[in-house]
Amino acid sequence: MISSPDAPAASAWDEETEQHSPDGPSVNVGLDHEVHPVELMESMSEFLHGCGPWSELAHWDAGQLFDGEPSSTLRDASESLADVITLILRQVRLCLATAADEQGKRDLPAKILSRSFERSYAGRVGPKFWSLAPLLPKAGLRPEVVAGLEHAAIAHTEVMLGRRPAGRLYRDDEFAHLHFYERRARAVKWALKAFRMEEENIGQLDFEYLETRDFRYMIVSEMAGILAVWLKGSPAGDAAASCSSALRSAYWLWLEDDDRALAALRIVLEQSARMRAWTEKPEKAEKLAASPSATPKDWVKAAGWNRLRALTKALGEFSHGHANVRFEGARDILEKIQAGDVDPDDSIHMARGHALDALTILLLVETVNTASKVSTLIGDAFLDIVDDVVMRKEHLATRREDLLNRTLAQRDTPLGDYSFHGPADALRADPNHSPGSGGSDGSL
Repeated sequence: MISSPDAPAASAWDEETEQHSPDGPSVNVGLDHEVHPVELMESMSEFLHGCGPWSELAHWDAGQLFDGEPSSTLRDASESLADVITLILRQVRLCLATAADEQGKRDLPAKILSRSFERSYAGRVGPKFWSLAPLLPKAGLRPEVVAGLEHAAIAHTEVMLGRRPAGRLYRDDEFAHLHFYERRARAVKWALKAFRMEEENIGQLDFEYLETRDFRYMIVSEMAGILAVWLKGSPAGDAAASCSSALRSAYWLWLEDDDRALAALRIVLEQSARMRAWTEKPEKAEKLAASPSATPKDWVKAAGWNRLRALTKALGEFSHGHANVRFEGARDILEKIQAGDVDPDDSIHMARGHALDALTILLLVETVNTASKVSTLIGDAFLDIVDDVVMRKEHLATRREDLLNRTLAQRDTPLGDYSFHGPADALRADPNHSPGSGGSDGSL
Protein backbone atom coordinates (compact mmCIF):
# COMPACT_ATOMS: atom_id res chain seq x y z
CA MET A 1 0.00 0.00 0.00
CA ILE A 2 1.39 3.42 -1.00
CA SER A 3 1.50 5.93 1.80
CA SER A 4 -0.22 9.29 1.66
CA PRO A 5 1.78 12.04 -0.13
CA ASP A 6 1.99 13.99 3.11
CA ALA A 7 3.29 10.97 5.03
CA PRO A 8 6.93 10.53 3.91
CA ALA A 9 7.92 7.01 2.96
CA ALA A 10 11.30 7.64 4.59
CA SER A 11 13.09 10.23 6.69
CA ALA A 12 13.28 13.79 5.36
CA TRP A 13 16.31 14.65 3.25
CA ASP A 14 17.83 16.95 5.85
CA GLU A 15 17.55 14.19 8.48
CA GLU A 16 19.77 11.72 6.64
CA THR A 17 22.78 10.30 8.36
CA GLU A 18 26.21 10.47 6.78
CA GLN A 19 26.70 6.80 6.02
CA HIS A 20 30.08 5.11 6.00
CA SER A 21 30.03 1.83 4.14
CA PRO A 22 32.73 -0.57 2.96
CA ASP A 23 33.90 -0.47 -0.62
CA GLY A 24 31.32 -2.99 -1.72
CA PRO A 25 31.53 -4.95 -5.00
CA SER A 26 33.60 -3.65 -7.88
CA VAL A 27 32.59 -3.23 -11.52
CA ASN A 28 34.58 -2.52 -14.65
CA VAL A 29 34.22 0.76 -16.53
CA GLY A 30 35.35 0.37 -20.10
CA LEU A 31 37.31 -2.79 -20.80
CA ASP A 32 39.51 -3.06 -17.71
CA HIS A 33 39.08 -0.03 -15.40
CA GLU A 34 37.90 -1.34 -12.01
CA VAL A 35 35.83 0.94 -9.79
CA HIS A 36 33.91 0.58 -6.51
CA PRO A 37 30.53 2.35 -6.87
CA VAL A 38 29.83 2.53 -3.13
CA GLU A 39 33.22 4.10 -2.45
CA LEU A 40 32.72 6.59 -5.28
CA MET A 41 29.31 7.72 -4.09
CA GLU A 42 30.50 7.91 -0.49
CA SER A 43 33.42 10.17 -1.45
CA MET A 44 31.06 12.45 -3.38
CA SER A 45 28.68 12.60 -0.43
CA GLU A 46 31.50 13.50 1.95
CA PHE A 47 32.70 16.23 -0.40
CA LEU A 48 29.24 17.81 -0.50
CA HIS A 49 29.23 17.75 3.30
CA GLY A 50 32.59 19.51 3.50
CA CYS A 51 34.83 16.58 4.37
CA GLY A 52 36.43 13.48 2.90
CA PRO A 53 39.32 12.92 0.48
CA TRP A 54 38.26 15.65 -1.95
CA SER A 55 37.90 18.49 0.57
CA GLU A 56 41.29 19.84 -0.49
CA LEU A 57 39.70 20.79 -3.83
CA ALA A 58 37.31 23.20 -2.11
CA HIS A 59 40.29 24.98 -0.51
CA TRP A 60 42.05 25.12 -3.87
CA ASP A 61 38.97 26.56 -5.55
CA ALA A 62 38.33 29.01 -2.72
CA GLY A 63 41.79 30.47 -2.25
CA GLN A 64 44.59 28.77 -4.15
CA LEU A 65 43.70 28.97 -7.85
CA PHE A 66 46.78 31.06 -8.61
CA ASP A 67 49.04 28.52 -6.90
CA GLY A 68 48.62 26.11 -9.81
CA GLU A 69 46.65 22.89 -10.02
CA PRO A 70 46.73 20.40 -7.11
CA SER A 71 47.71 17.80 -9.68
CA SER A 72 47.21 14.52 -7.84
CA THR A 73 44.04 15.48 -5.94
CA LEU A 74 42.43 17.14 -8.95
CA ARG A 75 43.34 14.27 -11.24
CA ASP A 76 41.99 11.63 -8.83
CA ALA A 77 38.77 13.55 -8.19
CA SER A 78 38.23 14.22 -11.91
CA GLU A 79 38.65 10.55 -12.74
CA SER A 80 36.33 9.50 -9.92
CA LEU A 81 33.69 11.97 -11.04
CA ALA A 82 34.00 10.71 -14.61
CA ASP A 83 33.53 7.17 -13.29
CA VAL A 84 30.37 8.18 -11.44
CA ILE A 85 28.93 9.86 -14.54
CA THR A 86 29.82 6.80 -16.61
CA LEU A 87 28.01 4.49 -14.20
CA ILE A 88 24.93 6.73 -14.32
CA LEU A 89 25.00 6.82 -18.12
CA ARG A 90 25.37 3.04 -18.11
CA GLN A 91 21.98 2.81 -16.41
CA VAL A 92 20.51 5.14 -19.05
CA ARG A 93 22.01 3.00 -21.79
CA LEU A 94 20.59 -0.10 -20.16
CA CYS A 95 17.12 1.45 -20.36
CA LEU A 96 17.66 2.34 -24.03
CA ALA A 97 18.91 -1.17 -24.80
CA THR A 98 15.87 -2.66 -23.08
CA ALA A 99 13.54 -0.43 -25.11
CA ALA A 100 15.35 -1.40 -28.32
CA ASP A 101 15.03 -5.09 -27.48
CA GLU A 102 11.32 -4.72 -26.72
CA GLN A 103 10.87 -3.06 -30.12
CA GLY A 104 12.53 -5.96 -31.89
CA LYS A 105 15.75 -4.13 -32.80
CA ARG A 106 17.91 -7.11 -31.95
CA ASP A 107 21.28 -5.78 -33.14
CA LEU A 108 21.01 -2.43 -31.35
CA PRO A 109 21.29 -3.44 -27.63
CA ALA A 110 24.79 -4.90 -28.07
CA LYS A 111 25.98 -1.66 -29.69
CA ILE A 112 24.40 0.48 -26.99
CA LEU A 113 25.96 -1.57 -24.19
CA SER A 114 29.45 -1.86 -25.70
CA ARG A 115 32.07 -1.09 -23.05
CA SER A 116 34.53 0.17 -25.63
CA PHE A 117 32.63 3.49 -25.70
CA GLU A 118 32.84 4.08 -21.95
CA ARG A 119 36.41 5.35 -21.75
CA SER A 120 38.31 7.41 -24.30
CA TYR A 121 41.22 9.83 -24.21
CA ALA A 122 40.19 13.42 -23.48
CA GLY A 123 43.67 14.93 -23.77
CA ARG A 124 45.86 16.92 -21.41
CA VAL A 125 44.53 20.36 -22.36
CA GLY A 126 41.19 21.56 -21.05
CA PRO A 127 38.47 23.45 -22.93
CA LYS A 128 39.09 27.03 -24.07
CA PHE A 129 38.85 29.49 -21.20
CA TRP A 130 36.10 31.53 -22.88
CA SER A 131 33.81 28.48 -22.83
CA LEU A 132 33.99 28.33 -19.02
CA ALA A 133 32.90 31.92 -18.33
CA PRO A 134 29.66 32.60 -16.41
CA LEU A 135 26.70 33.46 -18.63
CA LEU A 136 26.79 37.21 -18.19
CA PRO A 137 26.52 39.75 -21.04
CA LYS A 138 30.16 40.82 -20.64
CA ALA A 139 31.49 37.27 -20.16
CA GLY A 140 29.97 34.01 -21.41
CA LEU A 141 27.25 35.77 -23.41
CA ARG A 142 29.56 37.98 -25.46
CA PRO A 143 28.61 37.70 -29.17
CA GLU A 144 31.94 36.15 -30.14
CA VAL A 145 31.64 33.51 -27.40
CA VAL A 146 28.06 32.65 -28.36
CA ALA A 147 29.07 32.41 -32.01
CA GLY A 148 32.00 30.11 -31.16
CA LEU A 149 29.80 27.78 -29.14
CA GLU A 150 27.10 27.72 -31.80
CA HIS A 151 29.69 26.86 -34.44
CA ALA A 152 30.93 23.97 -32.29
CA ALA A 153 27.35 22.78 -31.73
CA ILE A 154 26.74 22.66 -35.48
CA ALA A 155 29.97 20.70 -35.98
CA HIS A 156 28.93 18.29 -33.21
CA THR A 157 25.59 17.68 -34.91
CA GLU A 158 27.33 17.03 -38.22
CA VAL A 159 29.64 14.47 -36.63
CA MET A 160 26.71 12.70 -34.99
CA LEU A 161 25.10 12.44 -38.43
CA GLY A 162 28.21 10.70 -39.74
CA ARG A 163 29.67 13.66 -41.59
CA ARG A 164 33.12 15.28 -41.45
CA PRO A 165 32.73 19.05 -40.90
CA ALA A 166 36.51 19.42 -40.44
CA GLY A 167 37.21 17.41 -43.60
CA ARG A 168 38.62 14.57 -41.52
CA LEU A 169 37.83 12.46 -38.46
CA TYR A 170 38.22 14.14 -35.07
CA ARG A 171 40.66 12.72 -32.55
CA ASP A 172 39.17 11.54 -29.25
CA ASP A 173 40.44 14.58 -27.35
CA GLU A 174 39.12 16.96 -30.04
CA PHE A 175 35.68 15.38 -29.95
CA ALA A 176 35.62 15.49 -26.14
CA HIS A 177 36.06 19.27 -26.36
CA LEU A 178 33.51 19.52 -29.16
CA HIS A 179 30.99 17.65 -27.05
CA PHE A 180 31.65 19.96 -24.08
CA TYR A 181 31.17 23.07 -26.25
CA GLU A 182 27.88 21.65 -27.52
CA ARG A 183 26.68 21.31 -23.90
CA ARG A 184 27.71 24.90 -23.20
CA ALA A 185 25.90 26.04 -26.34
CA ARG A 186 22.72 24.51 -24.95
CA ALA A 187 23.21 26.34 -21.65
CA VAL A 188 23.67 29.62 -23.55
CA LYS A 189 20.53 28.94 -25.56
CA TRP A 190 18.42 28.46 -22.44
CA ALA A 191 19.95 31.47 -20.68
CA LEU A 192 19.16 33.72 -23.64
CA LYS A 193 15.63 32.28 -23.79
CA ALA A 194 15.14 33.11 -20.10
CA PHE A 195 16.34 36.66 -20.73
CA ARG A 196 13.90 37.04 -23.64
CA MET A 197 11.04 35.78 -21.48
CA GLU A 198 11.93 38.27 -18.77
CA GLU A 199 12.12 41.09 -21.30
CA GLU A 200 8.67 40.18 -22.65
CA ASN A 201 7.31 40.13 -19.10
CA ILE A 202 8.73 43.41 -17.78
CA GLY A 203 9.46 45.27 -20.99
CA GLN A 204 13.22 45.67 -20.50
CA LEU A 205 16.33 43.98 -19.17
CA ASP A 206 18.53 45.63 -16.55
CA PHE A 207 21.87 43.96 -17.28
CA GLU A 208 23.65 46.55 -15.15
CA TYR A 209 21.70 45.30 -12.13
CA LEU A 210 22.68 41.74 -13.04
CA GLU A 211 26.35 42.73 -13.14
CA THR A 212 25.93 44.40 -9.74
CA ARG A 213 24.51 41.21 -8.27
CA ASP A 214 27.45 39.31 -9.74
CA PHE A 215 29.84 41.64 -7.93
CA ARG A 216 28.05 41.12 -4.62
CA TYR A 217 28.12 37.34 -4.87
CA MET A 218 31.78 37.39 -5.80
CA ILE A 219 32.62 39.65 -2.85
CA VAL A 220 30.91 37.29 -0.40
CA SER A 221 32.51 34.24 -2.02
CA GLU A 222 35.97 35.83 -1.84
CA MET A 223 35.50 36.85 1.79
CA ALA A 224 34.67 33.23 2.67
CA GLY A 225 37.67 32.15 0.61
CA ILE A 226 39.98 34.45 2.58
CA LEU A 227 38.66 32.92 5.79
CA ALA A 228 39.36 29.46 4.39
CA VAL A 229 42.99 30.44 3.83
CA TRP A 230 43.38 31.84 7.33
CA LEU A 231 41.60 28.92 9.00
CA LYS A 232 42.90 26.10 6.84
CA GLY A 233 43.37 22.95 8.86
CA SER A 234 40.32 23.64 11.02
CA PRO A 235 36.70 22.49 10.58
CA ALA A 236 35.57 26.12 10.31
CA GLY A 237 38.11 26.64 7.54
CA ASP A 238 36.80 23.60 5.66
CA ALA A 239 33.26 24.95 5.97
CA ALA A 240 34.32 28.39 4.72
CA ALA A 241 36.04 26.84 1.68
CA SER A 242 32.93 24.80 0.83
CA CYS A 243 30.75 27.91 1.17
CA SER A 244 33.01 29.96 -1.08
CA SER A 245 33.04 27.38 -3.85
CA ALA A 246 29.36 26.40 -3.56
CA LEU A 247 28.08 30.00 -3.63
CA ARG A 248 29.95 30.69 -6.84
CA SER A 249 28.60 27.47 -8.35
CA ALA A 250 25.07 28.34 -7.27
CA TYR A 251 25.27 31.76 -8.90
CA TRP A 252 26.65 30.44 -12.19
CA LEU A 253 23.97 27.73 -12.34
CA TRP A 254 21.29 30.29 -11.51
CA LEU A 255 22.45 32.32 -14.52
CA GLU A 256 21.81 29.20 -16.61
CA ASP A 257 18.24 28.94 -15.27
CA ASP A 258 19.23 25.60 -13.71
CA ASP A 259 17.60 24.06 -10.62
CA ARG A 260 20.95 22.56 -9.67
CA ALA A 261 21.71 26.02 -8.26
CA LEU A 262 19.43 25.07 -5.38
CA ALA A 263 21.43 21.91 -4.69
CA ALA A 264 24.55 24.08 -4.42
CA LEU A 265 22.69 26.45 -2.08
CA ARG A 266 21.91 23.52 0.20
CA ILE A 267 25.67 23.14 0.63
CA VAL A 268 25.97 26.85 1.43
CA LEU A 269 23.28 26.52 4.11
CA GLU A 270 24.73 23.44 5.79
CA GLN A 271 28.33 24.68 5.68
CA SER A 272 27.36 28.15 6.95
CA ALA A 273 25.69 26.38 9.87
CA ARG A 274 28.82 24.27 10.47
CA MET A 275 31.02 27.35 10.39
CA ARG A 276 28.78 29.09 12.94
CA ALA A 277 28.61 26.00 15.17
CA TRP A 278 32.40 25.61 15.21
CA THR A 279 32.82 29.33 15.86
CA GLU A 280 30.16 29.78 18.56
CA LYS A 281 29.73 26.30 20.07
CA PRO A 282 32.94 24.33 19.43
CA GLU A 283 32.21 21.64 22.05
CA LYS A 284 28.79 20.93 20.55
CA ALA A 285 30.26 20.98 17.05
CA GLU A 286 32.93 18.48 18.08
CA LYS A 287 30.28 16.08 19.38
CA LEU A 288 28.28 16.39 16.17
CA ALA A 289 31.37 15.83 14.02
CA ALA A 290 32.18 12.67 15.98
CA SER A 291 28.65 11.28 15.70
CA PRO A 292 27.96 8.93 12.74
CA SER A 293 24.26 9.81 13.02
CA ALA A 294 24.69 13.59 12.67
CA THR A 295 22.50 15.13 9.98
CA PRO A 296 22.41 18.46 8.12
CA LYS A 297 19.38 19.37 10.22
CA ASP A 298 21.46 18.84 13.37
CA TRP A 299 24.05 21.34 12.16
CA VAL A 300 21.40 23.92 11.26
CA LYS A 301 19.85 23.45 14.70
CA ALA A 302 23.24 23.73 16.39
CA ALA A 303 23.75 27.05 14.63
CA GLY A 304 20.53 28.30 16.24
CA TRP A 305 18.66 28.36 12.95
CA ASN A 306 15.84 25.93 13.67
CA ARG A 307 13.50 28.50 12.14
CA LEU A 308 15.02 27.61 8.75
CA ARG A 309 13.49 24.11 8.84
CA ALA A 310 11.26 24.79 5.82
CA LEU A 311 14.17 26.14 3.79
CA THR A 312 16.42 23.17 4.55
CA LYS A 313 13.55 20.88 3.61
CA ALA A 314 12.93 22.64 0.29
CA LEU A 315 16.59 22.83 -0.74
CA GLY A 316 17.03 19.17 0.18
CA GLU A 317 14.41 18.15 -2.36
CA PHE A 318 16.45 19.73 -5.15
CA SER A 319 19.61 17.97 -3.95
CA HIS A 320 18.42 14.44 -4.64
CA GLY A 321 17.20 12.22 -7.45
CA HIS A 322 15.08 9.56 -5.74
CA ALA A 323 11.52 8.34 -6.15
CA ASN A 324 10.51 10.33 -3.05
CA VAL A 325 11.39 13.85 -4.24
CA ARG A 326 8.67 16.53 -4.33
CA PHE A 327 9.96 19.35 -6.45
CA GLU A 328 6.66 21.18 -6.83
CA GLY A 329 6.06 21.42 -3.08
CA ALA A 330 9.65 22.52 -2.48
CA ARG A 331 9.30 25.24 -5.11
CA ASP A 332 6.08 26.36 -3.43
CA ILE A 333 7.96 26.81 -0.13
CA LEU A 334 10.71 28.83 -1.83
CA GLU A 335 8.05 31.01 -3.41
CA LYS A 336 6.27 31.66 -0.12
CA ILE A 337 9.34 32.60 1.94
CA GLN A 338 10.05 35.62 -0.25
CA ALA A 339 9.51 39.12 1.10
CA GLY A 340 5.86 40.25 1.15
CA ASP A 341 6.27 43.01 -1.44
CA VAL A 342 6.89 40.56 -4.32
CA ASP A 343 4.21 40.58 -7.03
CA PRO A 344 2.31 37.24 -6.76
CA ASP A 345 2.48 36.83 -10.54
CA ASP A 346 6.26 37.15 -10.48
CA SER A 347 7.05 35.31 -7.25
CA ILE A 348 7.39 31.84 -8.74
CA HIS A 349 9.86 33.17 -11.31
CA MET A 350 11.93 34.90 -8.62
CA ALA A 351 12.01 32.10 -6.05
CA ARG A 352 15.44 30.74 -7.01
CA GLY A 353 16.95 34.22 -7.14
CA HIS A 354 15.53 35.02 -3.73
CA ALA A 355 16.97 31.80 -2.28
CA LEU A 356 20.35 32.78 -3.72
CA ASP A 357 20.15 36.24 -2.15
CA ALA A 358 18.92 34.86 1.17
CA LEU A 359 21.75 32.32 1.51
CA THR A 360 24.25 34.99 0.45
CA ILE A 361 23.11 37.17 3.37
CA LEU A 362 23.28 34.20 5.74
CA LEU A 363 26.83 33.38 4.66
CA LEU A 364 27.86 37.03 4.78
CA VAL A 365 26.76 37.37 8.40
CA GLU A 366 28.71 34.26 9.39
CA THR A 367 31.77 35.31 7.43
CA VAL A 368 31.88 38.62 9.28
CA ASN A 369 31.19 36.87 12.60
CA THR A 370 33.93 34.28 12.11
CA ALA A 371 36.38 36.92 10.87
CA SER A 372 35.73 38.89 14.07
CA LYS A 373 36.81 35.85 16.09
CA VAL A 374 40.08 35.81 14.18
CA SER A 375 40.60 39.54 14.71
CA THR A 376 38.21 42.34 15.63
CA LEU A 377 40.15 44.55 13.25
CA ILE A 378 39.56 42.14 10.37
CA GLY A 379 35.89 41.78 11.32
CA ASP A 380 35.47 45.56 11.22
CA ALA A 381 37.25 45.68 7.85
CA PHE A 382 34.85 43.04 6.47
CA LEU A 383 31.92 45.09 7.74
CA ASP A 384 33.28 48.18 5.99
CA ILE A 385 33.44 46.19 2.74
CA VAL A 386 29.82 45.15 3.25
CA ASP A 387 28.86 48.77 3.83
CA ASP A 388 30.69 49.90 0.68
CA VAL A 389 29.55 47.34 -1.89
CA VAL A 390 26.71 45.15 -0.55
CA MET A 391 24.35 46.97 1.82
CA ARG A 392 24.33 49.23 4.83
CA LYS A 393 26.00 47.19 7.53
CA GLU A 394 23.36 47.98 10.13
CA HIS A 395 20.80 46.21 7.91
CA LEU A 396 22.74 42.94 7.79
CA ALA A 397 21.37 41.42 11.02
CA THR A 398 17.87 42.67 10.23
CA ARG A 399 17.86 40.99 6.82
CA ARG A 400 18.88 37.68 8.39
CA GLU A 401 16.24 37.94 11.10
CA ASP A 402 13.56 38.69 8.52
CA LEU A 403 14.58 35.58 6.58
CA LEU A 404 14.42 33.44 9.72
CA ASN A 405 10.93 34.68 10.57
CA ARG A 406 9.54 34.40 7.03
CA THR A 407 10.82 30.85 6.81
CA LEU A 408 9.43 29.96 10.23
CA ALA A 409 5.97 31.00 8.99
CA GLN A 410 6.18 28.17 6.42
CA ARG A 411 7.25 25.48 8.89
CA ASP A 412 4.02 23.51 8.39
CA THR A 413 3.78 23.93 4.62
CA PRO A 414 3.43 20.41 3.16
CA LEU A 415 5.56 19.21 0.28
CA GLY A 416 2.52 17.74 -1.44
CA ASP A 417 2.55 14.95 -4.00
CA TYR A 418 5.57 13.10 -5.31
CA SER A 419 7.11 14.36 -8.54
CA PHE A 420 7.80 10.92 -10.06
CA HIS A 421 5.11 8.34 -10.74
CA GLY A 422 4.84 5.11 -12.68
CA PRO A 423 7.66 2.76 -11.59
CA ALA A 424 8.48 5.20 -8.78
CA ASP A 425 5.15 4.38 -7.13
CA ALA A 426 6.11 0.72 -6.84
CA LEU A 427 9.54 1.67 -5.51
CA ARG A 428 8.03 3.77 -2.73
CA ALA A 429 5.68 0.91 -1.85
CA ASP A 430 8.68 -1.40 -1.32
CA PRO A 431 9.27 -1.61 2.47
CA ASN A 432 12.98 -2.25 1.83
CA HIS A 433 13.42 0.94 -0.21
CA SER A 434 15.28 3.80 1.43
CA PRO A 435 16.46 7.05 -0.24
CA GLY A 436 19.80 6.80 1.52
CA SER A 437 20.57 3.20 0.61
CA GLY A 438 23.73 2.34 -1.24
CA GLY A 439 26.35 4.00 0.95
CA SER A 440 25.49 7.57 0.00
CA ASP A 441 22.88 10.16 0.85
CA GLY A 442 22.07 10.41 -2.85
CA SER A 443 23.05 14.06 -3.09
CA LEU A 444 23.60 15.42 -6.53
